[in-house]
Amino acid sequence: MITYCRIEDKIIHGQTTTVLRKHYHFDGIIVINDEIASDLSLRKIYIATVPDIKIYFFTLTKGIGQLRKADASTLRYLVIFKDPVSVAAIIKKGYHFTVAVTCGQQMEQQDSLPIMQGLSLSQKQVDALRFIAGAGVDLRFDPDCTNDNISWKTFEKYVENAQTKAAKGSPGSKNTSLNKTFSILDCFLSEECKEMSPAQIQAATGIPVSTCYRLIEFLEQNGYLQKNKRNKKYSLGWKFMLLSSNAGTIHLPAFDDIVPLYIRNVRDKLNESTALFIQIGFKVKCICCEESHHTIQARFKNQQISDLTFDTTGCVFLSYLSPEQREAYMNLTEREVEELRCVLDTGYCIHYNSDLEGTSAVSVPVMLSQDNMIAVLTVKGPAFRFNETMGPSEIAELIKTAKEISDNYSNSIL
Repeated sequence: MITYCRIEDKIIHGQTTTVLRKHYHFDGIIVINDEIASDLSLRKIYIATVPDIKIYFFTLTKGIGQLRKADASTLRYLVIFKDPVSVAAIIKKGYHFTVAVTCGQQMEQQDSLPIMQGLSLSQKQVDALRFIAGAGVDLRFDPDCTNDNISWKTFEKYVENAQTKAAKGSPGSKNTSLNKTFSILDCFLSEECKEMSPAQIQAATGIPVSTCYRLIEFLEQNGYLQKNKRNKKYSLGWKFMLLSSNAGTIHLPAFDDIVPLYIRNVRDKLNESTALFIQIGFKVKCICCEESHHTIQARFKNQQISDLTFDTTGCVFLSYLSPEQREAYMNLTEREVEELRCVLDTGYCIHYNSDLEGTSAVSVPVMLSQDNMIAVLTVKGPAFRFNETMGPSEIAELIKTAKEISDNYSNSIL
């Protein structure tokens, strides 16, 4: 049987011998290419790359019969074509593919157009791919062997974008770095493109590969893009969420009037530093704080933006995220996941003497509704004073205050 069929300009290389073998466990490789099939020296070179697997080389004319034999065999075969034109030709000879055909790397040639990283196509090759898809073949695109499996429908849009940009002059050829950067950010305007891989961004913009990757890295480092650690794709970063907040889209205007009084009351009752935080992407922002009257105190910094970490504030925020959202940001241990479940069950998170500064803290969520958390209320103090003596009554006071903030805010926006 044929377990995998690939169009690959390099025919056999590292990805063939490692990634594909691991996933498909084939017993033999069938290469369909007139030039290689008739050149003994070329065949020897390819055979030497995978000496432990039998490789068969056939011309297009003989290939159709051999593919049908492979379909009927109990052995597993990987089939490789050098370019889309060969695949289209064998379909025209009457062969019907029973498995998906995946287009891998096609190197840049004089008459080709870069479509995405590792994949440049001539108009003849594009026409061949269009014919293959029109013949009912399940056509996919995965030049980097990352199992992205981009569909023909999606890939065709990449081709159209690349052709349009080539006609006008691509951002990579005549525009400034600023224009290139904006063209990357423009990729995320569509509702369908909330997350994109670097290859997809490069294909959509037409920016040269090395330049595109450098700009993506620059945008990530500066908070305008954020990388999903689970699938390696990018989405808009925390700075855009902050801009949106400042513009009023997710701003909590009533907090400016409501919060200071409540924060001050908690600080006075517990005599420890108190603050309220909102989440902005994978960051947290302190929007109001009051310091303890004690000489030795834990400190918050008003309007400070910091990383979302596994402190008490971060634990509360993380506990209300989905597992997929959490995995996109950090790798949690089973103990940490269990702590997040505990936060949801108890309604608060408390850490005693848990950081290098020797402080303890307790945090509770401020809920707008049962599933909609809008902020986190946190009290922090030195561990020698803020210890296990912090009992249920103090925690209950925080929970009560959080509910009062929520109720007051809800009334103010009605």
